[in-house]
Amino acid sequence: RQDRVSLDPGLTLRCRPKQASFRRGKPMRMVLELVNTGTTTVGFQDGGRQFGRDEQFAFTATRGNVALPVIPLGPAAGGGGFQYKPIAPGQKIQLAAELTAWIKPTKPGRHQVGCEYRTSLVPGTQGPAWPDRGAEVWDLTLTATTSIVVK
Repeated sequence: RQDRVSLDPGLTLRCRPKQASFRRGKPMRMVLELVNTGTTTVGFQDGGRQFGRDEQFAFTATRGNVALPVIPLGPAAGGGGFQYKPIAPGQKIQLAAELTAWIKPTKPGRHQVGCEYRTSLVPGTQGPAWPDRGAEVWDLTLTATTSIVVK
């Protein structure tokens, strides 16, 4: 549409493991940090994509340049509730996800991990009235990479 104006493009994503190393077969929590390096407060959608796991996140991994299989999404129910949370210029918001819902590293060593966070943005902090102001909603996918050590 001609009347659409992009929201401030200053959101970035950082990703890191919650701890220095993980044991095979144990939880592997990842910390993702949403950072607003832009000049405008925007609202981002938190929640609403619960389909057996939180589908706002996605992960891939490789070990020695060999891709690990991604666990397919099982029978899905849902979506669930969500809200738009504000993120102001300079603000950082931490998010967390369990890596083993997507990837199950079974061999020891360093693994490269691709992290993805999918959200929708709105001006300010309120979702726009639908459908009259639906053009104000912007889908956004952010990516980052990190590595983990599996023992």
